[in-house]
Amino acid sequence: MKLLALLVTMWVGLVQPLLGSSCQIPPPCGAFNRSRVVLVGTLTEILEEQGDLVLGARLQVDQVFRGVVGKTIVVNNHGMLFAGSVSLGEQYLIYTADAGNGPVTLHGCSRSRPLRAADEDMRFLSSLASASPTGAISGSVWESVKSLNRETQGVPSAEINVSRNDVAISVLTDGEGHYRLTGLEPGKYIVTASAPGYRADTASDAGQTEVEVTAHGCASAHFALSKRWPAKIAGRVLKPAGEPAVGIELALFDINGTGDKRTISPMFGLDTKTDDQGQYEFGDIAPGQYLVAVQTDFPTPPQSYPTIYWPNSRTDKGAREITINAEESPAQYDFALPRAPSHVEIEGEVLTPNDEPAVNVSVIIHAAPKDDPGADSVHSVNSDAAGRFSFAVVEGFHYKVEAAQFTLQGRASSRPVELSFNTVPARLRLVLSTPDSYPPRE
Repeated sequence: MKLLALLVTMWVGLVQPLLGSSCQIPPPCGAFNRSRVVLVGTLTEILEEQGDLVLGARLQVDQVFRGVVGKTIVVNNHGMLFAGSVSLGEQYLIYTADAGNGPVTLHGCSRSRPLRAADEDMRFLSSLASASPTGAISGSVWESVKSLNRETQGVPSAEINVSRNDVAISVLTDGEGHYRLTGLEPGKYIVTASAPGYRADTASDAGQTEVEVTAHGCASAHFALSKRWPAKIAGRVLKPAGEPAVGIELALFDINGTGDKRTISPMFGLDTKTDDQGQYEFGDIAPGQYLVAVQTDFPTPPQSYPTIYWPNSRTDKGAREITINAEESPAQYDFALPRAPSHVEIEGEVLTPNDEPAVNVSVIIHAAPKDDPGADSVHSVNSDAAGRFSFAVVEGFHYKVEAAQFTLQGRASSRPVELSFNTVPARLRLVLSTPDSYPPRE
């Protein structure tokens, strides 16, 4: 008995919570819609294994529901694992987007699984012979949330428009934001979503997407719409002499609860920069409590300041909360920046264990303010054709630098080097170790 790493998602209940919302296991009709080959086969030969993991195997083809294949098929795995012990002679249901005229690869978010766990799939596949050769489109419309402090919810009565050539169909989402259209002829369709008081979220392709429906299959189209709010948080960022600070990055934080139960969450997708007048603005702000801060992902001149919360605090505990109501707010939340920290450009080189230049190797740089070591940020640069690299070391930050490279032989890395503005070496030298085995092989 061995762990078979061929089938990515044997159990929906086990795998889906681990993979999160970015990997949604489709229903049988969705898996059928995405696949060029669907079959049931019996495991007859293990072709490649790594320790207790099976990476490649041959299956005898027992029953074909879609595609054209021979009497046997070779199934390969791309590093995905699934839980369950199996043996030669066990039957599997296989969905694959490959053509089936050679080895096929199973990827994540698939319904491929042991036949003993495929009752729902087999009921669907067995009904195809008598079913109408049409397909369906289903999905959901959700209100886009920008903070972990807020729960997402479906948008009821959102209008879904589905069009293809001279075919145009509209439907409204139900009370939970779901919809489904059936009886669609095979082909490609444009699906759009809209709702009064909402706008298309930039992450959802402007409220429009194209899907392909196959006979007996079902495609899915999901949308995120952002609710329109009249309020905004805006202000100016000024240098010590009063002139506008241009190109300064700012971040917005959402506050939930008070006292010991107070939580602060960054507002995703709402980062902004000051314009040539030093002005910044966050629009469509929902009612709530917020913090705004001058903050960058990594200290790089001209923005080399550590985080500064409005009006002038290095920590969120000393920051002043901004209360936003449902109405438009004319208030301005201005920043007066301190003197810009000094910086120095450091040059370095990455070398192989044989002291030769290491080309195109990632140099990973950790930077944290000296007075707030927990506020660590990470940046990376690549070594050039001569193994060289450079970056700016900013006053007031502590740095840890190391090189890392992944190869077929394993991971090679250098010893980390710690430095600061006052301890910059003339030249930074990072020597890679001999690649270790990754993952470990027996």
